[in-house]
Amino acid sequence: MSTAVDPRSAEALREHDEVGESAPSGAMKAAGGFAGWLDDRTGGAGFMSYLLKKTFPDHWTFMLGEIAMYTLIICLLTGTFLTFWFVPSAGQVVYDGSYLPLQGVTMSEAYRSTVDESVVVENLSATSTGMNVQVSFVSNQDSTDAPADLRAQRICWSSSWPLLQAGGELRIGIPARGATSKRAC
Repeated sequence: MSTAVDPRSAEALREHDEVGESAPSGAMKAAGGFAGWLDDRTGGAGFMSYLLKKTFPDHWTFMLGEIAMYTLIICLLTGTFLTFWFVPSAGQVVYDGSYLPLQGVTMSEAYRSTVDESVVVENLSATSTGMNVQVSFVSNQDSTDAPADLRAQRICWSSSWPLLQAGGELRIGIPARGATSKRAC
């Protein structure tokens, strides 16, 4: 930082400055015009200005409300995801999935449909370039949507993926040919 004083006036300092006119683009003009039209008819700008100027509460008890909100969001997302595989059947079946404590247990088909739909890490092994992870999962689909070489409603997949060391982190690599297998189950 310089402590030297420039004897020129402010106008003299600004005389060579370029003044740029920033005209709004056509899209901005249209958006501004629409926003003005909407505000003229609804008067919503005052309310929105009030909401945007509110300060966020900083008392620790408001965190409980945030926890409740995020919990609700997680429940909605997982519930939506679960509806794709849930089988609403009271029929009794014997569990034969990958979760060992339930092997051979008689349960409803509805419960089995919720337990069976997960990715299971079968094996982690070290390699010269990082690690290799073997995973398995089950897919349920209409047999017409299944792969052409295996038209089944339920397919058990097994795949081996390399985890490569990159910049101090493990990254998922491209699996080798034949590293994925599938069978009807």
